[in-house]
Amino acid sequence: MTIEEITEGNKLIAGFMGGKLIKESWVVYEHYIFDSLPSTSPSKLKFHSSWDWLMPVFERMNSLGYAVSTTPWTIEIHEYLSGFEELICNVEYGTPITEKEARYNIAVQFIKWYNSNN
Repeated sequence: MTIEEITEGNKLIAGFMGGKLIKESWVVYEHYIFDSLPSTSPSKLKFHSSWDWLMPVFERMNSLGYAVSTTPWTIEIHEYLSGFEELICNVEYGTPITEKEARYNIAVQFIKWYNSNN
């Protein structure tokens, strides 16, 4: 992934997590404020690199009624709210993609889907 893709993915996740982007008009300065994560600038969001930042994203998905399942080779997100199991997205992992990278990628995929369907 490029730095631009990581930055855009992190911004997308920040919005999903309720982060409020604050722009100071008198200086070129932006930062996100969260209820449950440290405030930081867009370039220093750590969803792609920190389990401490990434795991609350999956907790929020679960709280919205989506289930995350993991096998030794894949991560899947399912929706059960309709009474039927529906696969929303899945990502395979293993060499060269680590589980953390796969979880980050599926979080971005899910949030894009979620934003376009809600």
